[in-house]
Amino acid sequence: MFDTIAQREIGPYVVHELIGWGGMARVYRATDTARGDSEVAIKVLSDSIIGDPEYRQRFVREIEIASMLNHPYILPVLDFGCDSGLDMDLLFMVMPFVKGGTLAEVLRPHGPLTPQQTLYIAEQMGAALDYAHSFEIVHRDVKPANIMVIDDDTYSLADFGLVKRVDDWAETTSGNVLGSPMYMSPEQARGDQLDHRSDLYSMGLVLYECLTGRLPYNPRSLVETLGSHITAPPITPRQISPSFPADLEVPMLHAIEKNMNDRFQSGQEIAAGFRAAVAELSHKDRNRPLVTRMEIEGSRHLTQQPATRIIVGDFSPIDHLAA
Repeated sequence: MFDTIAQREIGPYVVHELIGWGGMARVYRATDTARGDSEVAIKVLSDSIIGDPEYRQRFVREIEIASMLNHPYILPVLDFGCDSGLDMDLLFMVMPFVKGGTLAEVLRPHGPLTPQQTLYIAEQMGAALDYAHSFEIVHRDVKPANIMVIDDDTYSLADFGLVKRVDDWAETTSGNVLGSPMYMSPEQARGDQLDHRSDLYSMGLVLYECLTGRLPYNPRSLVETLGSHITAPPITPRQISPSFPADLEVPMLHAIEKNMNDRFQSGQEIAAGFRAAVAELSHKDRNRPLVTRMEIEGSRHLTQQPATRIIVGDFSPIDHLAA
């Protein structure tokens, strides 16, 4: 399909190539001619939904929320607007271009991170989420693809496209579930009203994946994926690798408790739990991955108790179900 955005100008921005996309939006690398030809990223609604009033309203909401948040570990919005160069007015927002890509792009080819690298993520994303939560904002889509890698020890939370204020929940149609199934909290998978602890569960899954190179379930379908979050016990890190430190396993499993009252209650608590566990490791173990690729592959056969079959509403967007 012909791309109507690439190789055109949007205000002072010269758009180059597509660098990312999801169920709702596309992101392009561009040059800001008003700021010394610096590189930026421009996010626009996907062509298929550009004229949909509901998605346009959601995109405006994302711009409003993201522009309001000012935190060192949240990717800032540099500019936003509406361009009338196409048949349909084009809503866009401009962010810094991050050459390091996303955490997902790091984990996919390289496998598990070191405990020290994971601790940086726990501390920084915990601080970013606590800041957003202080405004009663629930992100609803915390996952590696929405964590930008600024450098080896600095990260930024991005993509507030599914953000929701706690006091706005009455506006949501009952039964509709939005988010990425592999990283959903149990309450999100059920379609329940959410609070900040849903994001903390998703963050727990991200940290689990950082340390083990995989997620704690072996689902075969979307229904099994959602059911696993709700009812199935997670595969423990020491099931994957018997030598995995027990002290580090404790906060990993505490972060993904099924009952929201039983898990960490803030990003600061998650960071403190991981910080204490990493401090107990030797210098060598802090700075090396603790799970091998062979152990990751061997864990694919591990079984878990069957998840309860559930029926839920629409899913948008849906990630690929590969771990």
